[in-house]
Amino acid sequence: MLLERTLKTSLILTMALAPLACGDDEPDPTPIPTPELGDIVQVASANSDFSTLVSAIQAGGLVDTLKGAGPFTVFAPTNAAFAALPAGTLEALLADQAELRKVLTYHVVPGKVTAAQVVTLSEATTVEGSKLDIEVRSGSVFLNGTIKVTMTDIAAKNGVIHVIDAVLTPPEPAPGTIVDIAAGNPDFSTLVAALQAANLDDTLAGAGPFTVFAPTNAAFAALPAGTVDALLADIPELTKVLTYHVVAGKVEAAQVVTLTEATTVEGSKITIEVRNGEVFLNGTVKVTMTDIQASNGVIHVIDAVLLPPAAPQTITEIAAGNPDFSILVSALTRANLVTTLSGAGPFTVFAPTNAAFAASGLNQAAVDALPVPELTQILTYHVLGAEVASGAITAGPQTTVANLTLFLGTTGGVRINGGNAITGGANVVTADIDASNGVIHVIDRVLLPPNIPTLATYGGLTTLVSAVTTANLGTALSAAGPFTVFAPTNAAFAALPALPTGADLERVLLYHAVNGSVLSTGVPASAPALATNTYGDNLTLLFDTSAGVVINAGPSVVIADLRATNGIVHVVDEVILPMNVVDAATAAGLTGLLGAVGAAAPLPSSGPTVAAALAAQAPYTVFAPNNAAFTAAAATIATLTPAQIRDVLLYHVLDTTAFPAPILAADLPAAVTSLATLNGQTVSLDPTVNPPTIGGSDIIATDIVVTNGVIHLIDGVMVPPNL
Repeated sequence: MLLERTLKTSLILTMALAPLACGDDEPDPTPIPTPELGDIVQVASANSDFSTLVSAIQAGGLVDTLKGAGPFTVFAPTNAAFAALPAGTLEALLADQAELRKVLTYHVVPGKVTAAQVVTLSEATTVEGSKLDIEVRSGSVFLNGTIKVTMTDIAAKNGVIHVIDAVLTPPEPAPGTIVDIAAGNPDFSTLVAALQAANLDDTLAGAGPFTVFAPTNAAFAALPAGTVDALLADIPELTKVLTYHVVAGKVEAAQVVTLTEATTVEGSKITIEVRNGEVFLNGTVKVTMTDIQASNGVIHVIDAVLLPPAAPQTITEIAAGNPDFSILVSALTRANLVTTLSGAGPFTVFAPTNAAFAASGLNQAAVDALPVPELTQILTYHVLGAEVASGAITAGPQTTVANLTLFLGTTGGVRINGGNAITGGANVVTADIDASNGVIHVIDRVLLPPNIPTLATYGGLTTLVSAVTTANLGTALSAAGPFTVFAPTNAAFAALPALPTGADLERVLLYHAVNGSVLSTGVPASAPALATNTYGDNLTLLFDTSAGVVINAGPSVVIADLRATNGIVHVVDEVILPMNVVDAATAAGLTGLLGAVGAAAPLPSSGPTVAAALAAQAPYTVFAPNNAAFTAAAATIATLTPAQIRDVLLYHVLDTTAFPAPILAADLPAAVTSLATLNGQTVSLDPTVNPPTIGGSDIIATDIVVTNGVIHLIDGVMVPPNL
């Protein structure tokens, strides 16, 4: 305004004096000098709209600065801008010269920056040191997003003034690091000294972010006498204690109250609990102040020092430290398992106490008398190769480190193998003793590795166990084996019209057992099926593994690979009944053969049908064409009468008079031979070729042994010479 008034006065004087210069005889008047511009303070002082700003400049001791050479660019708030500040703000500033100077210098940019230059900038650094954001919107200039420049380019001899409609507030300075803040607070002097002693001050001054639960001096002083000195003398332990107060990441109070625990940098966890609106760590340590912000995280103040839990011990260390496990520890040492159970694991150990050994008839002397392989098997039968807390146990079979199966139950507590002392089960009496490499569950009896009959008992297959006992097969199935047993469920037995008796029961049970250990992944698969001969009577089971394990085209394995000391048990959903020739053809999916059997005329002299005859108890040796063979011969068979089809079928069965016993592959003649068949003719066998042939067809599978003979598969339909 002063500048405008000066310019107007100069213009009026120039116009008034102009006529005096028109006479030719008069000398030129003396030129009127252009008024000299004032400095920024003078220009502002000459404008009543800046009276508050001028007063503030004077109070802040900045008059001489802004009257200096500069140049400066001042974003000048009007009186109205100062008046718009919250009540008491201006008075507080005028009473605090340091803060006032900070605010005022935040309005000053070094150098002369005209409006034309301002609109090309996005920011400018002030004399205070912080930056101003600059934005042009709809032709107007805004500072820090909301403060509008209302007039520009008021010239001063040492710079330029731009008028703004609000007072600029400098940003708060960035907080220091966690260490800076702690060092600046005398209540944390003990903590800072400890951090320095442990060489952790540089770490906590790093990028982070960290969350520090910071004990005060009073918290350290409350420790038992000598504790702080002992920690300062033991740097590893001090480091452990200090890092137990630090959580990685920035976790503010609003997040803390949503947690139940947090993992510290030390590696252990602290528990978090909110009680009556207050936060407690590890049950008793109270958080007294929260959210002290640092540039690399946040500090929460606590009223006591947090002490990390003692380092967890290994399973063997825990056992060795408890006299109730002395027999177990002695046995582990003798079996060279201490190192194993001290390893990384994780393991779950069902640990019998000395009393459990005694309850199982095994005192120290008896345990010492066990051969090491047997002792090792017993001990490893108590170990799972994973960590399973009691709450995570699900009922059912588990495979132990001994590669044997035990059964877990959860009814009335955790029970193993039924929890029955008579059958060798046990109960968990103390659960979830945590170790660094797993968990211990204390049990009340020693678990003895089961053979197949015992494993069936543990698995609740009570009808099977009863039937094995009735048939006097317990001793046979307890032998060294190994065996593979397909064990029917109780429901499978209940579905039978009646349970066989005597020799028939023995035969049915033995039909479920196979010599050798066969896991589900090793069950033979084929098209249509391969065979496994059963224990005892050498009958054949046919398998299909295209969708699980299916036996004889009916019973399915519902629980696979239960492991006993003498073999494998697979639980099946039906009782597997021994097959005759027709049953086996059905189970093998020989639909072409079965169709021909159905189309054939009965045997001569009003005899039985071919199907009935082949299901009878004669000792048949059958060469059965596969489905492809019947497909290839379909046109020929279509021309035959039922009687001729019967003769074709009987041509595939050896004469039972000439061959009163089934002829297995190993019993077939070694030279080219003509074999008598049931249709009264002979067929040529050539065992000298590979594969051997009969009637010109290849023998592609042998020795499917059934209750009334044996079946060998061939790849062609043999037509008798007389047809």
